[in-house]
Order: sequence, then C-alpha cells, then structure tokens
Amino acid sequence: MEIQKIVEYAKALKPEDMEWKPLYPNNMPGNGLMGYAAYLELPDGSGGRHYTILLQHKEDERGCMLEGVELYVLFERVRSGSDSFVRAFRTLDEAKARAVLQFQMVYGYAMSYLADDT
Repeated sequence: MEIQKIVEYAKALKPEDMEWKPLYPNNMPGNGLMGYAAYLELPDGSGGRHYTILLQHKEDERGCMLEGVELYVLFERVRSGSDSFVRAFRTLDEAKARAVLQFQMVYGYAMSYLADDT
C-alpha cells in the first residue's frame, strides 16, 4: 500500500470505526466480562495491531471485588508479539479513543515522515 494512503487511512480513523468484542475468562460468558478486544489493520492487510482493554474492578479494604469498574487498562500488541501496557483510563470511551490514537501514531504520524522523504 502506498505510504500516503496509509497515512490518510490512519488519520481518518475514529473510535467508532473499531469493532470491540467482549472478553470472558476461558471464553465463557457465564464467567463474567473481563474486558474487550479489537484488531485494527490496514486495508491491504500489510500491518495491524491488537488492542485489549481489561477491566480493573473496585475492591474493599480486604481485597474483595465490588460492583463497578475502577479503571479500564489498555494494552497493545503488534501481530505475534507480547502485550505492552499503554495506560489506564477512568472511562471505557477514553480507552477506546486512545487505542485509535496509538494506531494513528504509528501509521499516521510516524509514516508521514516516510512519505515526506520520498
């Protein structure tokens, strides 16, 4: 894919363009929701990144889990690599928006320098 088209594609992405799927322990919905996952790739399949948002639940002073999510923790993985911590957020929407920004930083901002060099 032409570098300029990659840059344009990445810069045009919005959080609602990502399809987030729920994650359950052992892939069993009855075990409760543990987070969300999405894969974002370039249209020609030449590059992509996996994103995972794990839910950190509130706990009482004894360490017992309470109702409600305290933080949404974003991780990023490049193809077959290991997950890298990005940041923790107070809302799910903030975490989803940062996943798009992470993708844009690589395929939009960084790649734009390659386009300028050609």
